[in-house]
This record gives sequence, structure tokens and C-alpha cells, in this order.
Amino acid sequence: SRVAADRIGPSTLEALIPDQRSVEPGAPVTRDSGDPLLLLCTSGSTGRPVLVTKSYANLVVEVQFQQQLFGRPSRVAPLVSWSNIYGLIVSLLLPAFSRGVCDLTAGISPRLVLERAQQGQLDLVVAVPAIYRAAVNYLQAGDLSVTEPDCRFVSAGAPLSAALRNRFAEMTRCPIIELYGSTEAGGVAYRRDEEPWTPQPHVETRVTDDGRLQVRSPSVSVVPAGEFYTIGDLVHARGERFDLVGRFDDVVKIGGRRAALKEIEETAERCPGVAEVCVLVERLRRELRLCAYVVPDAGGVDAEAVKGYVRGRLADHKVPAVVRVVEGLPLTPSGKVDRQKLLGKD
Repeated sequence: SRVAADRIGPSTLEALIPDQRSVEPGAPVTRDSGDPLLLLCTSGSTGRPVLVTKSYANLVVEVQFQQQLFGRPSRVAPLVSWSNIYGLIVSLLLPAFSRGVCDLTAGISPRLVLERAQQGQLDLVVAVPAIYRAAVNYLQAGDLSVTEPDCRFVSAGAPLSAALRNRFAEMTRCPIIELYGSTEAGGVAYRRDEEPWTPQPHVETRVTDDGRLQVRSPSVSVVPAGEFYTIGDLVHARGERFDLVGRFDDVVKIGGRRAALKEIEETAERCPGVAEVCVLVERLRRELRLCAYVVPDAGGVDAEAVKGYVRGRLADHKVPAVVRVVEGLPLTPSGKVDRQKLLGKD
């Protein structure tokens, strides 16, 4: 459908949630706050659509935390779908409850967003990593200059590589705040650089014996209140914080030894000349082998350089057997790498 208005403001949710005062930090939620309010569709890492129910109580605690983190932005630019939990919370509910506006016209292109941020017309930008990569390309082209805008930038929906984060900060003098969570669990944690993830104040975390992250939070909507929900991500505990290792399903055995695909991707992305990497397991000559799809930056890179870089930093069984240099990686509508397309299974 076509959106005629150029913004969505406080009146948008009056029919949906009449009493907006109850979202104030510390205020009690309404009596029927646990009743189903929204159905969100997510595919997670499975590719199979799943409907997830969200209640008013699930959403209130999210908005309260985002107000603590970002204040009350007057104008937010959404560059991530509202079907994404953070697209819904940060780019729609946060400005609506804060008496600000969601600027739909700003989300037309990364270039327009950068221009408006530089001009002081935006307080907050919510995007996925693919958008920040496009923004960096605009800046590298030299026909657009953005330096220390009075605006905050948020990334959600997919992992943000260290190389992309650092390049954007270097060119704009503005860091990207990264948010981590899922539709089922709601918001879980955040970070401002390559530091460990910090759980949101209302989230209790623990790690299972096999390394999977579990959370207990008022934002979780798929298990009874007070129970822990197991997320399909592997983590290393760092005190009260944690490092993400990768998806539980993405830990594979190569030659009888375990390898986490995310660890290999993050290592390869640090190689000079590399902009983005996706590592998959493919069957080559009847054996499972690691295959890396590499997107080069403006300087370019060759396959052997990537292999050599990884070989010098990880165990031999984690070095990709095949490196394919590609122009770009296919993405799902939510901004994640479409691994099924890379495997030719779409």
C-alpha cells in the first residue's frame, strides 16, 4: 500500500493504545496489558514463517528502555521494516510515545538520511547493516560529506561487522549503537563498539551447558511469564555480559572438528580489502567443506589473500577450502544474508 503522509506521529497509536501515559518509565501497565495486541511474522534462521504474539506488557518495557537509551527523539528515520522487532519498537513506537514523528520520507534512501542527519533534521536513524554499507559507499564516492551529525545511529536485524562499524565511525565521527534481540525474546542486549554485549536492565541471562543463551524478561512472549527462553545463539559469558559466538545451528563439524561459521566470517572480514563475508558448508567431491563468499571493498581482494589471512589466525580446519569473490550477498527482506540463495536452494 502507498503511504500518503510524510510522517507518523502520536495520533497513530491512539486507537491501538489509547492511554499512552502508561508508557512513562516506572508507571504500571494497564490491567489487560497481558492480552494479545499484535501478531508479528518472523522466519528467524529457519526460513519458515512463524507468527509471534506480542502483548501491551511485552512492548511497554521495550519502549521504556529505549527512552532511557535514546531519550525522546523528535524525528526518527526508519530504514528497517516494522515487521522487525526493533523496527517496530525504535522507529515507530518510540517516537509515537515520545510525541515525536516517524519520518517516512527520510527512509527513501541512505543518501537522503545522511543529508538530513547532517542538516540537523533527524535525531535518530534505525537501519540494518546493508543500509550502512550503502551509506559508506556514498561517503567513499566523495560526493557527500557527513561529519559529526547531531544524530544517533542504530543497527539491528543482522550482525554488524567490525569493519563496517569502524569505517562508518571513521568517516562520520559518529558511532553506531547495535541492538540484539529477536521477535520471540524481544530486546536482549546492546553495545556501542566491539565490547561485549550488555543485557538490557529488564533482561536476566544465563548460559546452558552447551553454550546457548537463555533469557528471562517481560519482553519474552513465547513462554509463560517467569520462565527462561532458550535463544538459538551460542555465547561466551563475560561476567554479566557476553560475546556472541554464532548460531547454534551454524556450529559445524569439518573433518570431525567443530567450527563456528561466525568466528570464521568475523576473522575474514578483518582481512584488508574485504567488506563482507558469508561462510557456508558445501559438499565438494563428496566431502563437506567450508566455502566463503567474499565481497571486496573499493581496493579489491583475491581469494588466496583471504585464505592466507584466515590461515594465520585460526586452526587449519577453519580455513575455507573455497573462497568466491562476489559483487554482493543476497539479502532477505529483513536485511539478513539469504544463505539459501547462496546455496542455490531458493
